[in-house]
Amino acid sequence: SYAAFCVLLLPVLDLIGSAFKLDSWLAIMPLYLLVGFLRVNAAFTAQALESLLWQRDAQYSLATGAIAKLLLTVYLAASDSLNLANFVWAECLAEAVSFCMLFLFMSYRWLRDTDREMGDDEVLHQDRDRYLRFAGWCYLQNVTSVFYGSAPNRLFVAYFLSAEFIAVFGVIDRLIDFAKRYEPLHLFIGLIRPVLLSRYSQNRDFDQLVRLGNLILLANFILLFVPFVALVVAGDELMSLLSDGKYVDVKWIAAAFYLTLMISSVTNLLDVLVKAVEHNRVYMFANVLLSGSLLLAIPLIATLDLWAVMIANVIGLACSLTIVNRYLVRREFHYHYPWHKTAVLSGLFAAATVVGLLLALAGMNAIVAAVIGSFLYLILLLFFIPLDQDENCLLYTS
Repeated sequence: SYAAFCVLLLPVLDLIGSAFKLDSWLAIMPLYLLVGFLRVNAAFTAQALESLLWQRDAQYSLATGAIAKLLLTVYLAASDSLNLANFVWAECLAEAVSFCMLFLFMSYRWLRDTDREMGDDEVLHQDRDRYLRFAGWCYLQNVTSVFYGSAPNRLFVAYFLSAEFIAVFGVIDRLIDFAKRYEPLHLFIGLIRPVLLSRYSQNRDFDQLVRLGNLILLANFILLFVPFVALVVAGDELMSLLSDGKYVDVKWIAAAFYLTLMISSVTNLLDVLVKAVEHNRVYMFANVLLSGSLLLAIPLIATLDLWAVMIANVIGLACSLTIVNRYLVRREFHYHYPWHKTAVLSGLFAAATVVGLLLALAGMNAIVAAVIGSFLYLILLLFFIPLDQDENCLLYTS
């Protein structure tokens, strides 16, 4: 379906380029569509490997592709040939490496799997309608979320704002994308999902599923708050250092988009819980609202610029989470968010951040102050980590 979508886009590339100020890049857009094709198929194959508990092969393949991309980028920079066209070629080659490795691992594992003939084929016929229904709603869930996220935000900013804001948002978006790539919940979702589904299939205890999911969410927040402290304390200095002085005074908007990343992790957890109880149809309706939330930024964009996009994203996430939670309650699946423990973590984050900001105001180098603030947050966690005895037992037995 992605290949068909790319073919349909080719005749209207000129129109798209003109609308989103991409006229000068039209020549490489077909190549970037190929990058997308390889990336989508690699992601699908990686999820298939993870679902079959062959996560190691998936992670090795994706990591090899990432290393290949890094090495190619370093080579281009060292040879003074780093431009957009060459970078897209580097991405294409790196994605091809990942996809080829994933496909080979998948084929090898399947051929060598001695248990692949085990099981009752009749089950597939008995539960065919159930499988098709679940798969259909999953597909609609993915399709309806296409207008929310990094790419729609970039297109929206490119259409409504000037080149200066496009450049700033591009840097912030890449920073958030990097953080999301190494977010613990996102990074280990292939390990987390089978554990949660296995636990629920054994005893159909949704409350235990929620407790384990919330424990994973809190662990995710604990780690995400560490760079958040550094971003708030020394975001301007870090952005200036990373961009060779090109981007300054952007730490608050960067911190705001980082906050949306943390909120979206709740959505990722709920997605696993909803699919465990096979009520994922709600996400089609929630995602329509989530995708449409970007429209809220249109009347605000002239006065709030990038803040309008961030506000629209947060409102969309909040409405989506509310719809999904209310739907679960109506189906007698009660999800209780750990508000108190999140408040404790937020308090520790606030205390460490205030100390870091005061040190920076007192004349200390902001980056050093950020490091001290981050370490202080970790030290405070040793004394005030918000986990009770039952959660500690659950952590060690999972």
